[in-house]
Amino acid sequence: QLKCNYPQCKTMVTNDEMCARVGDAFDARLYYTSESKPESGYLPLGPRLDAWKSLKEMAHLKSPQFFIMPSSKRKFAFNAVFSQRTNLARQELASAIESNGPTSKLPVYASMTEQELEDEKRYALNTDDYVEVLLDSIFTLSPAGHNPECYRIFEAVESGSIPVFSRGDLYGARHPNPQNRKALGDVAHPCKDALVDWYEAPVVVLDSWDELYPTMERLLEDPEALDEMQDRLRVWYDDYMRGVVSKFEDFMLDSTKSPVATEIERPVDSPPTFKRT
Repeated sequence: QLKCNYPQCKTMVTNDEMCARVGDAFDARLYYTSESKPESGYLPLGPRLDAWKSLKEMAHLKSPQFFIMPSSKRKFAFNAVFSQRTNLARQELASAIESNGPTSKLPVYASMTEQELEDEKRYALNTDDYVEVLLDSIFTLSPAGHNPECYRIFEAVESGSIPVFSRGDLYGARHPNPQNRKALGDVAHPCKDALVDWYEAPVVVLDSWDELYPTMERLLEDPEALDEMQDRLRVWYDDYMRGVVSKFEDFMLDSTKSPVATEIERPVDSPPTFKRT
């Protein structure tokens, strides 16, 4: 109906985490899939608004003392803050942390609830506490939820924390619903290539969550390399987000271009008429 009344408007589908509306007549979408129209626009999630406001308020209140702490100076090796209900892989990750945690010397912050909580209390943390954890974590575990793309990825990078993915989540090889997975990693997520923009990012990618503790222990042996990875991620992310804004602005501006008037054939002695193209 919007298209009928305002043909030059751009329309966007949101909250389509399972890409059930790819065939609908929308111009742009949140939650990327390579199966949408090539000319379609896409806007990444970015940080959730409450986390973004909290981070900015901390920067304002502590300014000029506020700064993004280097990885080598942070308290936690990694944080694991998520609800287990949205994806089977999260339950597998929680099991790996619970089984390795008691014997590991890694300083870890874990809050892995078995239920989804109200927005104002994210995973049993209020937003300010959640952001404080991100700011003090070298790595942030980023298991897929309903969709591989989630706010946590962007919130981590904005806080200077390096996301950690499993290969199955990053490349969309695993469906979040166990009823749709015949075997481990056997059924792909319906949003194909959901995180394609992150394939070249300087992040940590594990073949499985069983590799988490050995990989973290190895990486923490070289604090200088951790700081270099953090710096490379910041440069990559800044370039990526600037590119996102530029592309989306171009996409939106395409609808505002003035139509070009071209003369069409007319009978002799009749006044000129024009068509819009």
